[in-house]
Amino acid sequence: MGISEILILVLLLFSIIAVIMLIITLKKLGDFTEKISGDITEIKNEVIPAIQKLDKTLENTSEITGRLEKRSAEIDEQIAGIRERISSFSSGMSLGSGSQNPISQLVSNLKAISQGISTFWSAFRK
Repeated sequence: MGISEILILVLLLFSIIAVIMLIITLKKLGDFTEKISGDITEIKNEVIPAIQKLDKTLENTSEITGRLEKRSAEIDEQIAGIRERISSFSSGMSLGSGSQNPISQLVSNLKAISQGISTFWSAFRK
């Protein structure tokens, strides 16, 4: 046996060891890939229902927001109506002063009627 044959045997032995190491590494890589695939499947199974719940929550929130906006608009309209009524009432109160003001005329007429009834009643009782 010559030196070249011994070098070929050593090279063949290293090649066999390298192939065995490559097979072991590929097997570990395959197991790791399967484990990662399983983890991804678990995460997917947990995330999909959470996303569906979040979507439903967003839909409900959007519906509630729409209702609140509608209520807010209705309240704004009612407040505007009340403001108009108060404004028209205030402008009616400030139409004039003294005998020109219709409300003061009404109040003085009611007082006069009340005094007249009171006088009539006291005269009727005598």
